[in-house]
Amino acid sequence: MMRVYSLAQLANLAKHKRAVLVHQVSWGGKARPAVVVLNMSGAAVLRLITDGLYVYEKGKANDAD
Repeated sequence: MMRVYSLAQLANLAKHKRAVLVHQVSWGGKARPAVVVLNMSGAAVLRLITDGLYVYEKGKANDAD
């Protein structure tokens, strides 16, 4: 699974209408559109990228290793 390491990567994913996944209880392990994450506050986006933000791939296990 591809991890998102920068805001530029997140913006590119949003541009291409991709979804991202965060393994946090508050998200419930569900994928969210990258544009939704991009529109969050800077502090929230930084925390998500630091904790582990991954590109969602439909039909795959989407386990963060």
